[in-house]
Amino acid sequence: SIIIEEAEAGAPQIPGYEPLIVIGATIIVYIGIVAVKKKKL
Repeated sequence: SIIIEEAEAGAPQIPGYEPLIVIGATIIVYIGIVAVKKKKL
C-alpha cells in the first residue's frame, strides 16, 4: 500500500509525463496512417 501511495503522490509531480504519452500516442497513430496510405498507393 505504501508503494501505491508513493506512486500516486509522485505522478502529478512530473509535469512533462502526460504530454509525452499524448505526443507518443499521436506519433504512433500518425505512423500507422502513413503506413496505410503507402500500402494503398
